[in-house]
Amino acid sequence: MRMFQRVLVALDQEDRAEAPLRFAYELAQNLQAELIVFHAISWKELEDREELPPPRNYVDVILEDSERDLAALAESLEGHGEAPAVRALARSGDAAEEILRLAAEEDCDLIVIGLRRRSKVGKFLLGSNLQDILMTTERPVIAVPIEGEDGGAAPAAV
Repeated sequence: MRMFQRVLVALDQEDRAEAPLRFAYELAQNLQAELIVFHAISWKELEDREELPPPRNYVDVILEDSERDLAALAESLEGHGEAPAVRALARSGDAAEEILRLAAEEDCDLIVIGLRRRSKVGKFLLGSNLQDILMTTERPVIAVPIEGEDGGAAPAAV
């Protein structure tokens, strides 16, 4: 049986969803694994922000803010038992590519990602990060339905 030492949970801008984070947090806690909480900031998200503090690069400032927000979100889950080691990371770029790159760099044993229901047209027009990850990685992936989207169904291991 494979030991899980490092779990990566990827959160997106829209939800920073508690369901995938809580699932990954509790899993890492039970496995005594490190948890990496990650958010890939798209160029669209960067354009939506109006933070341009000179002379620093505004992308660096946004990444730092995002990492701080992710760390606070993970800390808010602390409860019973020993908390897992948590690192919060943010990068700019395509979400699927950055998730896969980070999973490889950090030698993650498992990827946890939120799953949101979309229409067939929505999937066609917008693509699917989960689909891109599944088609590319050899690492185990667990898809956790975003609360309110799937009636609270159990996570699907893929």
